[in-house]
Amino acid sequence: MWLCAVHRREQDSDDGAYAWFADLHAKGRLLPSQDDRLRDRAEAVIRLQRGLAAGLLQLVAEALPWRGTELAADLGGYLPCRVLVLDSGGVEEIWCALSGRAAAGRQPGRACRTLAPPGARG
Repeated sequence: MWLCAVHRREQDSDDGAYAWFADLHAKGRLLPSQDDRLRDRAEAVIRLQRGLAAGLLQLVAEALPWRGTELAADLGGYLPCRVLVLDSGGVEEIWCALSGRAAAGRQPGRACRTLAPPGARG
């Protein structure tokens, strides 16, 4: 997401932001820059990881009352995951399985492949 802000400006004022953007424009250095694009890609990976982690934790929370029953969901809408909670001699075991392939033939995005361990990349 890019933000464009507008504010009234007085003629010949020494507004730092306006002068900075005017200088960039004069030098032909328009935004977004390559650094902005790289930062956006890095932030997309972080958002993806947080979303998948939140989805997994939600699935675990849903599975806790259903001990012995496997629950399944597609994390992020495309990454198959299964969770099983077992009560084993007073120890609560939580088993999670993530598929290395996307659900229903869908391809995980580049950011998802970036998160995968090297041996699991396709």
